[in-house]
Amino acid sequence: MSQFAPPGRSAPRDRLLAFAFAGADLLIETAPDATITWAAGAFNVRFGRPAESFIGCNLASLIAPADHEALARTLVGVTLRGHTSPVVLHLNDTAASPCALAALKLPGPHPRLCVTLSPLPASPPAKSDGVQPGPVFAREAEARLRTRQATVLGLLDVKGWAEATASLNGSERGTLREEIGEALGSVAGPDTTVGELAEGRYGVVSRRQLDIAMLASGLEALIRAGPAGRSVSVDGNAIGLAESGLEPAQAVRALRFALSKFAEGGSSAVASSGCRRARRLHRPGPGTGQCIARCDHGAAFRSGLPARRAPR
Repeated sequence: MSQFAPPGRSAPRDRLLAFAFAGADLLIETAPDATITWAAGAFNVRFGRPAESFIGCNLASLIAPADHEALARTLVGVTLRGHTSPVVLHLNDTAASPCALAALKLPGPHPRLCVTLSPLPASPPAKSDGVQPGPVFAREAEARLRTRQATVLGLLDVKGWAEATASLNGSERGTLREEIGEALGSVAGPDTTVGELAEGRYGVVSRRQLDIAMLASGLEALIRAGPAGRSVSVDGNAIGLAESGLEPAQAVRALRFALSKFAEGGSSAVASSGCRRARRLHRPGPGTGQCIARCDHGAAFRSGLPARRAPR
C-alpha cells in the first residue's frame, strides 16, 4: 500500500501556527491577570509596533477603551468555563477595527490564556435596491457610535403600510422598496445608510444632521402616489447618537434597545419606552396630518439601558 508523503513536511509546531494564522491576525498568550507573556502576528500592521513590545502589557491595551468592559466580562467567562466563543470587539488602533476575540484557558500549575484576534468576515452585501437588511444597518450605527462620530439616527414608521401594499405583487413591492431606498438616500445626502428594520419601518443613519421632517414628508408622498396609499402617514423620530451623554458601550446597548423596540412596535413603542419627554410637532400635509416626534436624546437613551449593579 502506497502512502502520499509530500516533500519537506512541516514540523507540528509550524503546522499549528499555520492553522492558527489562517483565521487570526494576532496570537496572544497571557497570564491569568491578562498580562501578555507571548505574542505573534501582524502587530506592526495593526499597531505600528512589533509583537515583542507588547509583552508585559495588559491585553486591554490592544482593545479599544469603549470595549474594555466587554473584554473584562469575556475573560471572566473564560476563567469560569475554560473557553469562549468568538466575541466582536474593536482594536485600539487608529480605525478602531472590529475583530473577533476567542480564548482558551490552558490548565496546569501555571494557567495561561491563549487568545486570538481575527478580522470579521465581510458583511452580507446590501440589497440591490440600496436598502440594508436590519442587522447590517444596526452594525453600521453601532460602529459609528463606538468611534464617537457625530451621527444622527432617523426612524421612519409608515402608518398604513399593510393596507397600502396589500395589492402589490412581488415585483411591485421590489420596485417600491427600491424607490424608497433611492428617495431616502438622496434626501439624507452622502455617507448615509438606509435600513429596513421591519415591514414599513425604516432607519437612516448619517454623519450629518438629518431633516427628519423632509424625510418623512418625502416618504409619505412617495407611498401616497400608489393606488392604495392615500391613507398613509409617516411618523419620524430623530435621535442624535453622539448627544446622549453616555459612554460608547452604554450608548450601543441603548441603541440596540431602541432599534429592537422600533422594529417590534414602531414609533409608539419607542416613544413609550424611550422618549418619555418627547415633543411632538404636527406638520400639515395632503390628507391626514403628519406627525414628527423629536425626543430628549439623553433621556431616551438612558431609559433604554438595562438596570446594572453599581461597581464596587
